[in-house]
Amino acid sequence: MASGDELLIERLTDRASQLSAQSDTLDVKASILLVVVTFLAGQSADLLSKHHNGWVHWEQIVCIVLQIGAGVLLALQLRITSYDVELSETYPKWRDELSTYYANDAKKDENVLRDLQKGIIQRSVVRLEKTRKSNEQKATLVNLTFWVTLVSLACNLAALAPLLFSL
Repeated sequence: MASGDELLIERLTDRASQLSAQSDTLDVKASILLVVVTFLAGQSADLLSKHHNGWVHWEQIVCIVLQIGAGVLLALQLRITSYDVELSETYPKWRDELSTYYANDAKKDENVLRDLQKGIIQRSVVRLEKTRKSNEQKATLVNLTFWVTLVSLACNLAALAPLLFSL
């Protein structure tokens, strides 16, 4: 067994858990933003129906365009993604193949264990890198959606402010 393989496998397993939790968190944030965008779209539709011309009318058209953009970004964020997962159910067959390969070797068990650990580490690194990149893309979309939604919220608040002062 190569020095440190057990520690590497442990750390890679921990990293996989971290990336999974990060992905789940990003999905929850996107879902919350979807609720906010839906609310703002309803509010904009109401404001637009009451203001057929003037500043509020054009401001709400801008708002609606922003909300459509946010909705598209959220759809991209929340699309179903397939993840590479560890196919540990294939390991017994792989182990048996390695055992057959090393059948006449005096260090058969050591070589099988070494090759299994090396393969698990290599596959984990590739899988984690794909997941990390996917999470980076999700985070970028969530961040962009947040700012677009915030501008849309500011527009709606600006349209509502005159109503408050007219009371």
